Amino acid sequence: MKRYIWFLVSFTLSILLLAGCNKDPLPEERFEGFIKDWEKQDFGKVYDQFSTDVKETVKKEEFVERFRKIYSDIGVNKLKVNFDKPEEEMKPNDQGEVSFTYDLSMETVAGPIEFSEQTTLVLEENDDEKKWAIRWEPSMFFPDMKEGDGIGLEFSYPKRGEILDRNG
Repeated sequence: MKRYIWFLVSFTLSILLLAGCNKDPLPEERFEGFIKDWEKQDFGKVYDQFSTDVKETVKKEEFVERFRKIYSDIGVNKLKVNFDKPEEEMKPNDQGEVSFTYDLSMETVAGPIEFSEQTTLVLEENDDEKKWAIRWEPSMFFPDMKEGDGIGLEFSYPKRGEILDRNG
């Protein structure tokens, strides 16, 4: 019985020690989570993963409202972001950044949109915690889009032509 109790105590302590030894976060795991929230069009969760410098210039409420409206107005559906997870662990550059390329496709009222884009993640540390954050830019969501750009729909209807004979 004593061996059984000693085994349980040892096992429990081992589990607690292993749980306390967490590994550093991986940028590809953070980006995969970001993609899942983006595909669900959960712009609040998308914003929460932005880097501190982005959050200083872009307010959460404005971002969420803006992109909900844009995605709603143009009827975005079947949003799919493809990202090939690297086989080897990514090493950050001197600025603590890594970059990934992804392919985006979505259906809109204006037809399908497909493009490839690159995003940067930066390693941020606060309160002895490390986390990867997305350095967001508007071109991530639409190609060639810059901050302050808008998206609008304009409908035009063809005019019916007149058919005339050679005498007018």
